[in-house]
Amino acid sequence: MKKRNLLTISIVSAALVMGSTSSASADVSPSPSPSTPAIVIAPPTSAATGTLAQRQAAYQAALIKYQADLVKYQAAMVIFKAAVQANQDKRKVINATFNAALKKAKADFELVLATPNVTVDQKTAATTARNAAIAAATAVRKAALDLIVQPTPPMKPMKPLRPTRGENEKEGKEIRKI
Repeated sequence: MKKRNLLTISIVSAALVMGSTSSASADVSPSPSPSTPAIVIAPPTSAATGTLAQRQAAYQAALIKYQADLVKYQAAMVIFKAAVQANQDKRKVINATFNAALKKAKADFELVLATPNVTVDQKTAATTARNAAIAAATAVRKAALDLIVQPTPPMKPMKPLRPTRGENEKEGKEIRKI
């Protein structure tokens, strides 16, 4: 029993050693790393580093621009919603036409089957005609749906960040020089 355990342990350890050496003997030439775009941090502008009054003035200007952009966004959103509704209406018409073509193909097929003394050749011809009508209706539907252009939603403007007070700009505190 001890020999068997010793043999098992030696086989497992040999496998571990062999497995670790094969990964250690990998190619040492460096592989090209994927190029990632470098993140460039812009230096702070004078509006961000100026006095509190300058930062507040810059904020007010940005807020006015934001409000104007928000009005433009709301107008663009109305246009976008109208375009989406128009697309839904077009889809309803296309699907109604498609379903009418399918019902007609089914009715023609059932009419042939309802006649007395239908031969196998007539059934085969009716099935072929039904399948051809379904394929044609499907192709027309797909072509019509492909013509519908999906509108892209407008981008909502971002609200500007309020300026923060620095340590030296707290109300009621004065900078004391020693």
